[in-house]
Amino acid sequence: GLLVRFQLQEKGHNFREVRTRLAAVAPVAFLDLKPSGEGCARMDSVVGATTLCKALQTAMNHGKTAGAAEAGLEALGNVAKVEMVEGRDELEVWRAVEVGKRARLAEKALGG
Repeated sequence: GLLVRFQLQEKGHNFREVRTRLAAVAPVAFLDLKPSGEGCARMDSVVGATTLCKALQTAMNHGKTAGAAEAGLEALGNVAKVEMVEGRDELEVWRAVEVGKRARLAEKALGG
């Protein structure tokens, strides 16, 4: 799996800040971040997804991270949940991404 789903306890994080902090741990290809703090990061590789998942789990379990590359995650506050997304759940995420992409393209085509 290339996807890491997470829940930040604090709401209203800046998209660019979160992406920058996650990318400091491992390269991020795509980030979906909702105002509620729920997010899903598509990583460039399985190794990157595993690395990010472990860093977020460390932040969740210990309230802080252990390595220099992960130090920026502390600024995101408490992590309430983190998991690798695989199998059927991964397919569902990709279907939702595709539906959203088609809706945005249709809106642009209509001049929206």
